[in-house]
Amino acid sequence: MALIKTKAKVVRNEYISKTVFEIDFELKDPIPFEAGQFVMVKFKDPENPEKNMSRSYSVASNPESPVLTLCIKFVEGGKGTTYLSNLKAGDETEIWGPYGRFTYKTQKPRYPFFIATGTGIAPYYSMISSQRFEEFQPTRLTCLLGVRTEDEILYADSFKKLENCEFIPVVS
Repeated sequence: MALIKTKAKVVRNEYISKTVFEIDFELKDPIPFEAGQFVMVKFKDPENPEKNMSRSYSVASNPESPVLTLCIKFVEGGKGTTYLSNLKAGDETEIWGPYGRFTYKTQKPRYPFFIATGTGIAPYYSMISSQRFEEFQPTRLTCLLGVRTEDEILYADSFKKLENCEFIPVVS
């Protein structure tokens, strides 16, 4: 897939837990991606506005969605998460991608075992929400999610709704 650089307008930015927020973007030019891939977000360095910076974030939305959703853990002092958490509906930034080869493979029989911690669940959420997953749903699926506190268990309802899915949250 070719890399696409495009303007992105915020349509929603809200916390889904105490420390994690989702941000939805409407893209000027669509970025065709496969579930599991990530994008880069461009922003100005708050300490040096002459300098551009970028950070990578996994896509949580499915490839068929009209908006691009990122699931982000707020990191105190993190330049990228601070910038993104402060964006409001209507604000614009620049996004490019897709990157990565971490995608859902559709060979049969296949018994995926998803292992993630925190917002690392985002690419798996993209996968199970995708049309490809719908068409090639596995006979059995296990998802192990490690988090520090119960309020950090993300997307549990979506995984639990799947047939033949064992969703195992592990709280430390």
